[in-house]
Amino acid sequence: MHHGGWMRLLSLRMPGSLLLQLLLLLFSCEIHATLERGTFVSREEYYRRINADNTNEERLYLENCAQSSDTGHCSLAIDNQIIQEWTQCSSTASETQPWWNAFLETPAYVSKVVIHTAPLPDAAMQSALNQFIIYAGGTACYRHNAAASFSSRSFPCDVFTDFIELSSDRKDAVMSLCEVEVYGKALAFQELENGAASLTARGSANHVQVVSVPGAGLHLCQLQVFGYSTLLRPKELQRCYKDNPKQPDLEQLVSLTFMSISKCHRMCKRLNKLYFGLQNGRLCYCGNKFGRYGEAKEPKACDKRCIYSKSKRCGGHYQNSVYEIIL
Repeated sequence: MHHGGWMRLLSLRMPGSLLLQLLLLLFSCEIHATLERGTFVSREEYYRRINADNTNEERLYLENCAQSSDTGHCSLAIDNQIIQEWTQCSSTASETQPWWNAFLETPAYVSKVVIHTAPLPDAAMQSALNQFIIYAGGTACYRHNAAASFSSRSFPCDVFTDFIELSSDRKDAVMSLCEVEVYGKALAFQELENGAASLTARGSANHVQVVSVPGAGLHLCQLQVFGYSTLLRPKELQRCYKDNPKQPDLEQLVSLTFMSISKCHRMCKRLNKLYFGLQNGRLCYCGNKFGRYGEAKEPKACDKRCIYSKSKRCGGHYQNSVYEIIL
């Protein structure tokens, strides 16, 4: 069984003939140092360190789920509908060590996981949720073992991660999940003008590797590789516009993780923004105005393939494919 987590070695393969600009973004080295020293820090203090302007706990959203078997699709546990009826819930077959997992939209400090479930249709069935572990990345953040079942319950976690997994050691058990809610604080990404670490390598390559110093861990939030590149033209597309990394055209960077048009649209719509822009295949920006640097002149300036959908295009090198959010 695979448990996602922060890796000590990260290796990416890319199309050949890329002009590389390698950007390393380390999230809160101070926070990691605190964790490694074992010093207790309250949730509120972590929230403050992540974003001093907003220390409120937030709902974190999951995507790209999977489960050990598919009798009720895994996405029913992350569809934002709490319908506690067996047919409306994700469920595995009756099996040994059933599991369910999903990725967060962006790396985050996870404070708690709320699980909603429903009674199994057959009294003879055993529920995997009487004995299971919540994994956040590679860390077991909560172990639950109880004879009594529950319909809705909150479990503490307090871990930095981008991956949640529920795993049971029971035999002949069914894991049924009506909704999995995750709460905490999404990590705030640094912009280049605010001192984010960057390295530049000019040349052609198809492989990037980041390795930690022997005996040391690698605390890596995001690795971005910028190069050149490719066409979805829905009605809401506003064409391709130039950008400036020091003063982005669309003011709010919301994600640096693997991106798609629908994912960026969803995140910016939740922020009540009018427009969203995709850049370099993976960045997502939100804002209420755009175009201060003018329209891109090159015919294929925004033809970088989307990471999650190779048939779609998600901007280019400091070029935004700008879309209007149709409400």
